[in-house]
Amino acid sequence: MKEVLILAKSICYKDYPSTIKLFSKKKDGKYKMIPIKSWTDRDETTCQPIVSYRENEKETLDIGMVLDRLLIIDVDVGHREDVDGRKTLAQWLRTKGDDEKKQIEKDISDTMRVNTPGGGTHIYFFLPFDMEEFEGQREVGAMEGVDLLTGENSYIPAPKSKRGDGYYQLHHTSGDEIKEAPKWLIQLFDKSEYNEGKRVGRNYISEERKYETLDTNMNKIFDAMFLGFEQGTRHDKMTSLIGSLLFYVRKRKITMINAVKIVEVTANNCNPPMKKKEWKHIWNGLVKKENRK
Repeated sequence: MKEVLILAKSICYKDYPSTIKLFSKKKDGKYKMIPIKSWTDRDETTCQPIVSYRENEKETLDIGMVLDRLLIIDVDVGHREDVDGRKTLAQWLRTKGDDEKKQIEKDISDTMRVNTPGGGTHIYFFLPFDMEEFEGQREVGAMEGVDLLTGENSYIPAPKSKRGDGYYQLHHTSGDEIKEAPKWLIQLFDKSEYNEGKRVGRNYISEERKYETLDTNMNKIFDAMFLGFEQGTRHDKMTSLIGSLLFYVRKRKITMINAVKIVEVTANNCNPPMKKKEWKHIWNGLVKKENRK
């Protein structure tokens, strides 16, 4: 199976080798995916194995695609008032030259696309198998209403799966083949992009627009430090927190030492606590992006 995947320029989603039984829980009125680590880091009798799609298909149609080799453009609609990821993506496309724009549109229309219960779309690509290392990472809020999803500890519902809020269905113009990620997508994941001349790659930019004063922002940071983050949201919220702290360090509002201390306390107050290795990986990734500017 693996040799077929290495040679192929596309793969049927049912041949994908890394899937997990889908599970989500309702919290604060919304359905949240349960992190893979909470499923796999158990003893041998209770662990949730990561197996091929077809093996899971024998038992259930509710299957999560593990994003260890998948790159997903998640276009959201209505998650926040007046934010439509479709318009944001179209606006980004208009910044490209005619030939590049046509190629990106063709790549998107040729690969598998899945309609989400909330009216959004998941656009699937897989990482070329000749790429052993990939520095790109998951970016929630990469653009307004557009998330870039990847990573071995993340997954999304496969076509025909049902989460608590509804079904995931193939787009009516989509086939079931996931295409190899083109260069423009690798670059999109690997570095921040520009939209209308403004950098939109960091999580904290969209978060800060909700607040008008530094004091309000700092209170938000202190709330996070004292309360921590719940399981299922820790990674995304810690990424946003660290992004905000690095922003304030760069603006000389706080010192680097204090920023690190805030992250350490926040990580210890998470439920369950976030390991130092995990938050340091997030920190180093964001610092690396800053240094590439």
